[in-house]
Amino acid sequence: MILSPKETTVAYRCPVCGEGVLAPVGVFALTADRLRLKCPCGGSSMTVTLSKTDNRVRLDLPCFACGSKHHSYTVGSELFFSREFFSLSCSMSGLDVCFFGKKEKVSDALREQEDALRDMLREDGSSGSAPDAETDRALRRIEDADIYNVILFLLTELKNDGKLRCSCGTHGDYDADCAPDGNSVRVYCKSCGKQKYFPLASVEDARRFLDLDEIVLE
Repeated sequence: MILSPKETTVAYRCPVCGEGVLAPVGVFALTADRLRLKCPCGGSSMTVTLSKTDNRVRLDLPCFACGSKHHSYTVGSELFFSREFFSLSCSMSGLDVCFFGKKEKVSDALREQEDALRDMLREDGSSGSAPDAETDRALRRIEDADIYNVILFLLTELKNDGKLRCSCGTHGDYDADCAPDGNSVRVYCKSCGKQKYFPLASVEDARRFLDLDEIVLE
């Protein structure tokens, strides 16, 4: 009889870019060594380690909610590999920061968390009240990630249409980043360093940026 290897899916939200990081974890891989799950942005990572002495799994991950360098959780390996879905929360903010279980359920949890955080932001804005510090940091990271994704989409469209150019003559070697305060975006040429800043301090600024039909760096 061939035994099916135990496997689960784990996920966390990157505190740097705000994106959800999701990956499968197999028991055979863990018995060999610890696994490190890295966010594609390179700003954070999570480690999963199986202790051979007590057969427990340790999860070390950064917290997008409270800003702590990391949180550590320990769960039994049987629970880790058998549950359809399980979540671990930040003790300071109460927000869920780690999920594991079936891939579909973990993916759904990440999406629901993102929607819930956006709803909280909209409710706080409409009521005039301010969210607590931990929740506010979490919300801003989600919003910053969304803004950045929209910016990259717009730049890709302009580049594909030949409407993003640099006076140095380079074709296609461009990038963008958001200012730390979130009030502007910088579009720059990776070859010569020419750059242009666009304000994003208000809704009107964002609309004007999204309405751009050409960007020339000079």
